[in-house]
Amino acid sequence: MYDIEKLVSIVVEYLEAVEENKKYNMALRKQKGLDTCIWIPSLDGSSAYRLGELYGREQQRSFVLADICAMLDINQDRLVAAVKSMQRKEKHNGRWD
Repeated sequence: MYDIEKLVSIVVEYLEAVEENKKYNMALRKQKGLDTCIWIPSLDGSSAYRLGELYGREQQRSFVLADICAMLDINQDRLVAAVKSMQRKEKHNGRWD
């Protein structure tokens, strides 16, 4: 049997990495006054490094999630959707069972 808590925690880590990367991208675009993609060579060193670090973290979590889903023969999109749904329920109604 699957360790559901561990699966959920892996998906939550992935979703948090995606959200953190998205927030930093939006803040950086707002700071630079951009409404399109960020051009990496136009950034200073620390911003470019942080952007790469967040992207790398997101990709690492994505690869781990994909590998686990492949090993367990679980549909990754459905697993992520289920965890998102559980997070919405927790936010509004309390802990899921």
